[in-house]
Amino acid sequence: MKFLKHLSVLIAVASILLISCEPDDNPCPDAIITVSLDSGTQTYTITAEGLEDIVYGWYVDDNLVETEDLDDLRDDIFGFELEPGTYNICVRAESDICDGSIEICAEVTIEASCLELEFESEEEDDFTYVFTADFEGIEDTEYTWYINGDSVETESIDTNRSHVFDYQFAEEGLYEVCIKATTDCGDVEYCEEIEVGRDPEDCPDLFFTSDLNAAGGYTFTAEFGGMDTITYYWYINEEVVDKENFDGLETDHELEWFFEPGEYVICIVAEVDGCEEEFCEEIFIESDCVDEVSFTSESEDGYFYVFTANFEGLEETRYKWYINEEVVDYENFEDNETDHLMRWTFTPGEYSVCLITYEDDCEEVEFCETIIVEEDCPELSFIATADGEFAYLFEADFAGKEETSYKWTINDEVVDKENYDGVDTDHQLYWQFNPGEYVVCILVETDRCESVEYCQTIIIEGESESCPDLAFTYEQATTGEFIFEADFPGIDTLEWYGWYVDGELVENEGTTNAGDNILQTDLEVGTHEVCIMTETPDCPSGIEYCKTITVDPAGGTCAQMSYTAERDETAPAYTFTADFEERDEVSYEWHVYVNDDYQGGEVRDAGSTDDHSFYWQFESGVVYEICLRAVDESCIDFQECKEFVID
Repeated sequence: MKFLKHLSVLIAVASILLISCEPDDNPCPDAIITVSLDSGTQTYTITAEGLEDIVYGWYVDDNLVETEDLDDLRDDIFGFELEPGTYNICVRAESDICDGSIEICAEVTIEASCLELEFESEEEDDFTYVFTADFEGIEDTEYTWYINGDSVETESIDTNRSHVFDYQFAEEGLYEVCIKATTDCGDVEYCEEIEVGRDPEDCPDLFFTSDLNAAGGYTFTAEFGGMDTITYYWYINEEVVDKENFDGLETDHELEWFFEPGEYVICIVAEVDGCEEEFCEEIFIESDCVDEVSFTSESEDGYFYVFTANFEGLEETRYKWYINEEVVDYENFEDNETDHLMRWTFTPGEYSVCLITYEDDCEEVEFCETIIVEEDCPELSFIATADGEFAYLFEADFAGKEETSYKWTINDEVVDKENYDGVDTDHQLYWQFNPGEYVVCILVETDRCESVEYCQTIIIEGESESCPDLAFTYEQATTGEFIFEADFPGIDTLEWYGWYVDGELVENEGTTNAGDNILQTDLEVGTHEVCIMTETPDCPSGIEYCKTITVDPAGGTCAQMSYTAERDETAPAYTFTADFEERDEVSYEWHVYVNDDYQGGEVRDAGSTDDHSFYWQFESGVVYEICLRAVDESCIDFQECKEFVID
């Protein structure tokens, strides 16, 4: 291998004006110096031009080295051998024609010359070779011969050298023969590989073919001359996996292999009489694993979302749905329904929804989306208008009131409902107060809005009225027949009170009427308001107590169910409380469902002394449906169901 080439010809041109004269009669020559390298002799030739009529001298670094005289056979050439380095070459002269001195200079840098070693080889017989060194500058170069990295002979410049190296190799094989030298450019070398004792054309020309087989693997078949007699190896990624033509081993000249996804190099390697040959082929096996997953999301109301998986390999890939790092659904798992959909009702907040694959021998791949659910709560408001000294009319006044279920409360007691099934809705509350201070509110409680309310404080001035605290209970005797019984403190001394149905007086009671405090009446199918009302000298404005009764077509009475939910801060659980008006007189039951499967519940009978609460502990990440419904079969449509989940 050649490392150096003869130094390129160096040309440095300096163009320097002589001493200035008048422009029109300038007798001074415009001279230049040209410097070049004679690559054959390592001699630098400096040529001056334009000085034909002047006696001048050549200077190297201010040293006079040659004078060019008119009487000489001048050639305007200065030949000089320079060592590597930087020099200032000048031509200087005294000349009358220019009225002064002439000086033309050029700076010249001489770089060190580098050798490119070379030799020729000739085989005398199978083991003896003659090597002849042949390169420029050989006579001035000391160099050494090497065989396989070992120094075997040195050609010194102070000896009578022939530059010929004879060597007899001990045995056949592949050898590296080199000559090396140290120069001003550093260490240089030239090497050749010599095949001793064997013709490379005698080495086997290995080859094999590759095909996919019926079992899903690869079959590699050797196909080269002499394969029945040559011992050789099969390699996969530099590891021996099979041998051919070895004693005690089966030889079929084939390799069958099943690959995992990845990149492989398959080779056959043989060593025959000093020849080491190989033939290789690269195989790339694509992975069956998915490398990218995705899903889309869609919501109609901003709370209920449907997530749809959408990626290549969907039907063959096992994966899970996560919400805030909790598993909420499985896809393509045994004993789990697979529809590649995930449905979820969110409450206000921020959620990370992810799809993550779970395939054997495959890395997990995930895709996530952030869902931000804003509160969608109405801004409640009402107008309060006084009607005389003790009564007020309250009118709801907010956007969306026609679609919003809400309640009226006075001092935290529910006194009316709006937009509830079976309840008359007029978005008004008319109330007669006794003197005192009252907090009147409208209240919304939904999954989206845990509690939103708007309140006003009403202060009633004047003398306090002493009104009785009226109350009654009721039961259904037969189809459509109801028995109402009044029971409140002071009932036996009250002179008069009346029973009203839908605003009509139907019966008088009290000591003056010798009443029995019982109203027995038939109610038609529909919703009715039943009240008792009285006026006394201490309660001149009057007071009433009312209940709403709903009679269904089958003749039963049904209450509109409703309940509140409170999260347990110490456990994954909720306490649910029935809060509808007729809760004491109606038998009702709690039902718990997961994916429409009944999990358990509780029944409370009418008139029971039990409280109206129900406690249930949740499994994390599971969606539960909690329903409150009447026990009466005819009131099956009167129920309230809500979904809950604890992350």
